Amino acid sequence: MYRNHSESVSPPDLEYIIMAVKLLCVGDIHLGRVLPSPMVDKLGSAVLSPATAWERAVEFAIDNEVDAVLLAGDVVDDIRDRFEALPKLRDGAERLSAAEIKLVAVAGNHDVEALPRLLTLLPGKITLLGENGTWSDVVVQGKSGERVRIVGWSFPHSKDGHYSGNPLDGFTLPDDAVPMVGLLHADLNASGGFYAPVPRSEINATRLSACFLGHIHRPDDLSAMSRPLGYLGSLCGLDATETGPRGPWLAEIHSGGKVSMTHIPLSPMRWEVLEIDAGDISADSAEDAADALISNISEAMAAEFAEMKPELGDTIRAVSWDIALTGRSKAHHPIVEALENDGPGIMESCGGNFDDVDFGVRKIKDRSTPALSVADIAKGVDAAAILARKILALENRDPGMKAILETAGKNIPALAYAGVRRDVDAEIKDDETLRAHLIAAAYDVLERLVAENASEAPK
Repeated sequence: MYRNHSESVSPPDLEYIIMAVKLLCVGDIHLGRVLPSPMVDKLGSAVLSPATAWERAVEFAIDNEVDAVLLAGDVVDDIRDRFEALPKLRDGAERLSAAEIKLVAVAGNHDVEALPRLLTLLPGKITLLGENGTWSDVVVQGKSGERVRIVGWSFPHSKDGHYSGNPLDGFTLPDDAVPMVGLLHADLNASGGFYAPVPRSEINATRLSACFLGHIHRPDDLSAMSRPLGYLGSLCGLDATETGPRGPWLAEIHSGGKVSMTHIPLSPMRWEVLEIDAGDISADSAEDAADALISNISEAMAAEFAEMKPELGDTIRAVSWDIALTGRSKAHHPIVEALENDGPGIMESCGGNFDDVDFGVRKIKDRSTPALSVADIAKGVDAAAILARKILALENRDPGMKAILETAGKNIPALAYAGVRRDVDAEIKDDETLRAHLIAAAYDVLERLVAENASEAPK
């Protein structure tokens, strides 16, 4: 259950919560980062930014009387962003201090230099654990007298910004009965790598009641774990890949070390992907296709928003959509032409406001294919038939697919575009991505070949 930041969070059993230490756990904030969205241009970076999410987290911590706020590294995006981050971090730290809430942090790979520098300007406001890759701890006492020990490890400084050692090497815990929670910035369950790879099995072998990590921005479902161990996720979705609700986690550490977790979606910005079946679009021209796209996308966004509205609360100011056109379409060529000629205008026309939440389309990705009988076309002997057989090999992952991918890999731009101005919007890093682009481009060419053959056929 997601709650908005203005609500007071209380489990049903009041006596149970009174005996708990409450920690607000915050993943990667990246203060100084500007979100790459047209919505930022419309509403302003001051409204849609990690700094706004941080302010809301501080407000939530004070309103809900937590005992400490934990920061799992990458608080600042870069050493050059520390000047912009300082006022926001100082304001939050001072508000928390005035409310007698501890602020505890570890450094990540992004702020391994910036965070320690900032803390020298905020004396006594933030406790930095694990400097230079050496574990340290601090005890947090709850209002009922219960205590929790936070043990932390910060990403160590290096010339290339990398660290391939295991953070748990040399790790020891105090021998007492105080429940302990781990806090670090590392690459969980990675085999090797440059960002402090640490095996989950080794953390499981410790007697930590929970372990919260920064670094990967996709949050783990910590509320479903009897012993929470995983990533907190980014405080605010930082780009279109970071979809879904974002915010801190409220951890309640009970007597004996039992931990309960609640995700608190406080981000002012949400990124979403919406699939639209292009088979539902009828159009005889690019102009008809543009109008149909605007209508279908706007209606689909409104319907999707109505469905997700209950979990948004009052925290979301904007939703940025990536639209994916899928399916087989009889209007495929007009759609492609409309996107090529009027793509920016179509996206701008789809924007709007529902229930005081601004909407905008960041990108329309055409993943649809023409409504062609590829199997029938492949039975022929002409160029269209040859191309159809290649499409089938790619779609069915036939043995011939490997040779097609190897040939394409030698000349990706020419073959990916295949004579058509398609939006190859992501770097082609693997065979599966290349396969998808080849199929899409090949369908474009096949559609045109079929149309040309039809026009040249005897009347």
